[in-house]
Amino acid sequence: MAIIVASITGYGVIMLVANYRISRHFSIYRHQDNLIINNSVWGFISIRIEDIKSVDLGCYLRKDDKEELHFGYGESSNIKLSFIRPQIYFGGLGQLSGRVKDIDMHVSDAQVLVDYIQEYSEIICAKDASVSQCQNNETACDSDDFQVQVNLGMHQ
Repeated sequence: MAIIVASITGYGVIMLVANYRISRHFSIYRHQDNLIINNSVWGFISIRIEDIKSVDLGCYLRKDDKEELHFGYGESSNIKLSFIRPQIYFGGLGQLSGRVKDIDMHVSDAQVLVDYIQEYSEIICAKDASVSQCQNNETACDSDDFQVQVNLGMHQ
């Protein structure tokens, strides 16, 4: 019994540390046709890029809206994602889930994220319009990573 408890505890600590360290550098990334927002060990959301209705830059005060999901530190957010249909956010290590229609984030370079989502949305539309065109143009199908992080208030 002691071996089982020690194994679960050891694995849990390793998982928590690894997830925390990874999310410091890869808090927002793309996997296949999904935009993944990783909120360290506390939760994450996987959003199909074609489900994003709009991406808006601006200053969104957190005090104005207590119902929306907020990522990053600070009194305000600099980017807002709105969705065609509600998305599921998994919080509390995946134990708690909730539906969200909008997400406010404070990211390191909001314009990079906006440009990436718009560019990738155009690629998805082009792929849907003509599958053969996407197969002929391999560069349009490559997975290009982008460097944007949620500001977690840590020195990096």
